[in-house]
Amino acid sequence: MEWETVLKCNLCGSSDISNVDGANNISRCRDCGYVFACKRPSRNEIAEYYSRIDRYDHWLRHEKERDGLWKRRLSMVRRYKSSGYLLDVGTGTGQFLHSAEQYFHVTGTEISENAIAIAKQKYGLDIVKGDIEDLHFDCRFDLITLFHVLEHVCDPAGTVLKCRSLLNQDGLLLLAVPNDVSGLQPLMFRALSFLKVGRFKKYGKMGLPKLTLDGSVPEIHLSHFTVPVLRSFLERNGFEVIEDTLDPFYAARGIARAIHCIVYYCCLLVQELSGTNIYFAILMVAKPRKRAIEYETRRPEGTCQ
Repeated sequence: MEWETVLKCNLCGSSDISNVDGANNISRCRDCGYVFACKRPSRNEIAEYYSRIDRYDHWLRHEKERDGLWKRRLSMVRRYKSSGYLLDVGTGTGQFLHSAEQYFHVTGTEISENAIAIAKQKYGLDIVKGDIEDLHFDCRFDLITLFHVLEHVCDPAGTVLKCRSLLNQDGLLLLAVPNDVSGLQPLMFRALSFLKVGRFKKYGKMGLPKLTLDGSVPEIHLSHFTVPVLRSFLERNGFEVIEDTLDPFYAARGIARAIHCIVYYCCLLVQELSGTNIYFAILMVAKPRKRAIEYETRRPEGTCQ
């Protein structure tokens, strides 16, 4: 298996890195606060992992629940843009695009060959294969969405800069990521890890697991964002954040859905009263700053070895 070691902060280029959980290979940038996996699978290994034939079986088994999730997110999207050209980065099996195409001209990207095949078979969608940084498009977009994608990519700075270059002047970037450093989830995971409860033993000091590709960690999260870090990152890269809220990420029905709704709205109330997001996921909406001076955030040579 190919692994790489991250030597510098991808978001700000700093070499001032502290190891905050050596057992699970988790580091933090002392300059900007970015938390990331300092030892991780290579880009090719990650693409192969997400291309496994059974990778999206769970999604397909819960298609109805996930349909509710995507319609809920589409409703949020349409608060900001009701039509136009939409690019969904890391679109998975294309379920969101299938819901959105009645309002938008849709395009999607994906690294998983299996997900692309499912999107074609189920929804008739032609998804573009590859990392967004490596792709060329003949048009600019009115809206670019990244739903729980940025935490997976090897080069988040390159991803965000590429998205900015693909947006129209009045376009919007809608970005959702897990709140797995400062929300309720890491607090619970740290407590369960300390108590050595079942599968949570591996979650360590930060409430984050050590990355593996053996299936014991279902999602390969290379980055872990907080609200302040994500906001500052977007602002340094020529964006103005126009909304910072919660992403209603849950796909459930019945009693489970009711519980998720209660937790979501309670956390939403906490944010409105205190300005703090303690929920499980972050949603930010940003627009390109006019006449912004591009921040030189590129992956420095020698970042990985």
